[in-house]
Amino acid sequence: MLRQFLRLTLASGFATTLGFVVASCSSDAPTSSRPVGQGGTGGGGSGSGGQGGTGGSQGGVGGSQGGVGGTQGGTGGGPTTTCPTNGAQCCGGLGNCVPTSCLLASQSSQLGQDVCTTTEACAPSDILSGQVPATCRSVADAEGRCASTCIPLVAVLIDRLPQGACDASHRCAPCYNPIDGQPTGICSIGTDTPNEPAYVFQNCGNNRGKCVPANLVPPAQSSLLPQETCDSGYVCAPTEALLDPNFRFPSCTSTVATPTIPPAPCNCPGACVPKYLADSQTGGTLLLQDNCTKPDDRCAPCTNPANQQPSGACL
Repeated sequence: MLRQFLRLTLASGFATTLGFVVASCSSDAPTSSRPVGQGGTGGGGSGSGGQGGTGGSQGGVGGSQGGVGGTQGGTGGGPTTTCPTNGAQCCGGLGNCVPTSCLLASQSSQLGQDVCTTTEACAPSDILSGQVPATCRSVADAEGRCASTCIPLVAVLIDRLPQGACDASHRCAPCYNPIDGQPTGICSIGTDTPNEPAYVFQNCGNNRGKCVPANLVPPAQSSLLPQETCDSGYVCAPTEALLDPNFRFPSCTSTVATPTIPPAPCNCPGACVPKYLADSQTGGTLLLQDNCTKPDDRCAPCTNPANQQPSGACL
């Protein structure tokens, strides 16, 4: 039966964090300070937000607050404040403390405090200085840029993002989120732009999943995901779980037969899982649609009726 199989953090939150870097640190201002939310417009999104900073429901580019405008990034409207680049060192010398007053709350929340005061955040010093990140090859050999592990989310992904040509304190972050193709912003700092089209994971599982490198998924979980139509070294992960790390499958009532004599319907609490995923599990082909709304969903009981152990489908 199913288990809680996937908690990938390489999702929309990753793009939001890197969008902060563009909005906060990519201005053409002198290196003594960097304006937040000043001037410029982007190439295709909404670049004139009322507050500047990072914006958008698509993960750091364009959107309702304006900060990063358009597909290539560019700073968006709002009041001008400055973030000094000569603050105290933090993050083991990889960053500098900047006042949170020159950041939006949504920006400062993406940075760590480290040794900075309670009114400061620790920002990567290389980007504060206006340095354009080095080019590298990221997930699935997609185009990327070297991002400092001083960014907490990059530090979280340190074992899942390749180091590539980056130094030991950086990891290669992709130019585009490979789940939905949205720009992450890391390749649009200053005058930098991506050189290659967006790389997006291939569809699988009757278009209910995405082919992701197996090494991006913890081994105990990747073994529960089928290869399906994916290339060797890839597994088919449900798209909903990739886009939302907090995703839970919809509830249902499972009528799968219990191993009694004679067999009887379970009528147990369950969760609606994609059929391709159910079929890949032992006994999964016996599951029914039951009251799941999607025709290609199957209702997996929360408790395995064969052994009365949690199936993981409802976690």
